[in-house]
Amino acid sequence: MNRSKRIHIVADQNIPALPELLGNVGHLTCYVGRTPPPELLETADALLVRSITQVDAALLKQAPQLKFVATATIGKEHLAIDALDARAIQWANAPGCNADSVGEYVLTAVLKVLQQQHRLDEVLDLDVAIVGAGHTGTAAGQRLAALGMNVHYYDPPLAEQGDSRAHSHWQRVLTSDIISLHVPLTRKGLYPTHHLIDIEALQSLHSGQLLINACRGAVIDNHAVIARCEQGECPTLVFDVFEGEPEINKAILPYLAIATPH
Repeated sequence: MNRSKRIHIVADQNIPALPELLGNVGHLTCYVGRTPPPELLETADALLVRSITQVDAALLKQAPQLKFVATATIGKEHLAIDALDARAIQWANAPGCNADSVGEYVLTAVLKVLQQQHRLDEVLDLDVAIVGAGHTGTAAGQRLAALGMNVHYYDPPLAEQGDSRAHSHWQRVLTSDIISLHVPLTRKGLYPTHHLIDIEALQSLHSGQLLINACRGAVIDNHAVIARCEQGECPTLVFDVFEGEPEINKAILPYLAIATPH
């Protein structure tokens, strides 16, 4: 096929295996950095991004030929869905793509913290709250349940839909030995997750508890975390994501048992 007749696919260079997967589909051009350069957007038929790229109205204005956008992530808050729909641009995300890796991260983090605290013999007695019973939450919960922990899932929307695994008792979450967060970042609707863990929630937690965030940084109010930790007796903290990435508040780092760059 003549290259001029093939679709032009513009993609983040950090999405693996694209040349092997798409080499026969169209003309692939990879970009470096957070935003594709205008000269590539101008001729792009398809755009493949990660969560660091904001596909908003300003970017779409530079891409007059664009017909399809995909993100290699579960989350889609970096996609301006209304703007895409207004242009009739098809879009896709990748729910479940990292479920196993997130589940293994949570399992490893829990075991590491328990080992450091000399509490491995308590495994069968621990109560685990998985906040968000989607792909990643389920993967994490299954692994911890396999160790014999008592795992329960807080997910009000799923509970309302009749999912027998899910409940909507927030206080049960806050009294659990381990709290692991697996929700999308939302600011609207009946159950917004932005700052779900705020200063009020943090005040109710204590040093015997473990709080893990492996979903979105702003699900936890990071400024509130610092304020709470400065008081002492704060929960053990494991963060794989941070509010304001990549410009994070470095003052939070000394308070974290495990800090990883997602």
